[in-house]
Amino acid sequence: MIDSNRTSQLRKAITIHLKNVGPKKWDLLRADFPEISNATFWRRVKEVRQELEEPLAAETPAVDQLGTAVSTDPVQEHIAQFGFFAHLQQGLRLRQLFADAEILRQQSLDKQGKILNHTMYTKSITLREKLLNSELQMMEKWATINNQTEFYAKLVDTVAAASPEVAKKVMIALAGLHEEIGSKIDPRT
Repeated sequence: MIDSNRTSQLRKAITIHLKNVGPKKWDLLRADFPEISNATFWRRVKEVRQELEEPLAAETPAVDQLGTAVSTDPVQEHIAQFGFFAHLQQGLRLRQLFADAEILRQQSLDKQGKILNHTMYTKSITLREKLLNSELQMMEKWATINNQTEFYAKLVDTVAAASPEVAKKVMIALAGLHEEIGSKIDPRT
């Protein structure tokens, strides 16, 4: 049985090794602790890795079934109610996923660009194609939102120019319509 001081030294050494070298070349560290059995050594490595990953897990937001971040912050929840921000978040997720697909592609190639793993390379192409199609659909949604916003602004301006009283009634009616379909607008604006 190893003493607590030596265990503490081992844990510190593992932490430093993981941060500086990564999860490889363990024989260098293993040589510094010959009195510790393999089973105990690897158990300590596992414990330290889990401890290092726990803060990351705490910082990572919870996600729902669609992969959308679920916030416990009331301000963020309020912001998330607006479609504008939901589209931005979706766009950011697509960019992150595209970067992941690029990493998958790079791992399937050697330094000269020759394909080493055809299956992985094919999967990266398929993923990038799907992500590009999703991005295109999102861009079409943005265009639709922009067109609708411009249409309603011009509609209200046209009605307001003819009759401010009618414009107010139209805005109240539009607010009611938007409330029915889940959007919120302020009829006073």
